[in-house]
Amino acid sequence: MRAAFYECDVTPPLGGLFVGKSSPTPAMDVLDRLYVKAVVFEEDGELAAMVSMDCCLVHEDLPDFVAKRVFEYTGIPAEKITLTATHTHTGAPISSRALDTTCDDDAYQVVFFKLVADSVILAYKRLGEATAKFGTSIVDDVSFVRNYEVADGKYITHGRGRDDIVRPIGKIDPTVSVLMVEREGTPIGAIVNFASHQDSVGRGGYSGDYSSIISKELKKVYGPDFVTLFLVGPCGNINHVNPDASAELNCYTVIGKKLAVGALSAIADAKPVGDGVKMIKNTVTLTRRKLDNEALKAESMRLLSYLPNAFRVQRMLNYNSSVTSDTAEVSVSGVKIGNTCIYLLPGEIFSSYTFDLKERSPFDNNIVVENTDQSIMYIPSEELFVENSYMYETTLGTNCYEKGAGRKLVERAAEIGSLLLG
Repeated sequence: MRAAFYECDVTPPLGGLFVGKSSPTPAMDVLDRLYVKAVVFEEDGELAAMVSMDCCLVHEDLPDFVAKRVFEYTGIPAEKITLTATHTHTGAPISSRALDTTCDDDAYQVVFFKLVADSVILAYKRLGEATAKFGTSIVDDVSFVRNYEVADGKYITHGRGRDDIVRPIGKIDPTVSVLMVEREGTPIGAIVNFASHQDSVGRGGYSGDYSSIISKELKKVYGPDFVTLFLVGPCGNINHVNPDASAELNCYTVIGKKLAVGALSAIADAKPVGDGVKMIKNTVTLTRRKLDNEALKAESMRLLSYLPNAFRVQRMLNYNSSVTSDTAEVSVSGVKIGNTCIYLLPGEIFSSYTFDLKERSPFDNNIVVENTDQSIMYIPSEELFVENSYMYETTLGTNCYEKGAGRKLVERAAEIGSLLLG
């Protein structure tokens, strides 16, 4: 097997607007430099390229641009490349039409697009003989479920400080997964996977959030050229906010350092994955949600009767008026590295789908990734589509697809896993 990593600094000029904030917020500082990072694996002509970008969402035009430029320079076909956003809310001003494009910096975007492609090209140029090993550890004190049932029966998002919480809905995935890659016994890079929203910085300045800190900590151990490619796990229902208001909120640097310790623990116990590289990319057809005028009015009034502001209703109205098709084709990918499978899914997926996919997977070692190749917003668990839900993640516009969308994605991913193993 051959492999190589490459990282490009893509820190924007000051003043870019953060994507994922509830109001326009410009970056007035650089807390941590932003990066695009790529890894390319190759064996017997089989290729797999994965890119991790310090931005909130994957821009719709980016995959085609990257595929064309990478193919021109390397011959790697589009179906062997996946692009994943780390989902940092303090990242590059690159948005998505699934949300809006008001945060986009058009001049910066031209450079960003080229550097995303170039990260793959430059990793490809550096391919060399390599081995990989896989390990996991548990870090269970930095992430929390953010959806709750409260005493009046409602399902809500964010419950910090509330004294009427009956139960959390769902559970965290505390697993830190690491695929470490070495060349002649020297570590050159690692894929690190963990499931929690990257929105723990606040509004201070550009940052890759806790994944920036993981990268810095691993460079201290393995040297400045070591590349940590972070792939965020399904965390549509997971963030860093402890519902207990008496508990101090962990800042992103604390979270990152704890996860770096977890990554090092995973590496210490890692086992060789063996040879074999293969990637399959497929599509799934999802049905869009859309309301008629009467239903839209009723849903708006229902939400406004409970929510303190009209932000969600405005997004719902904007989305509903912009829907031009009943369905959408979305990508699902799987990458086999030895006895390890990396499943790459679109959207901000709930953690229940991670557990489901890992149970269905024919591989012993599994990494599940969200926010890949296109932005399709939240994919909640099916049981949360109920009339008493006032959750942010099930509101139309924030959630855009049928309640069975997540199940379809998992089923297709499991099929890909079987094909990869076969």
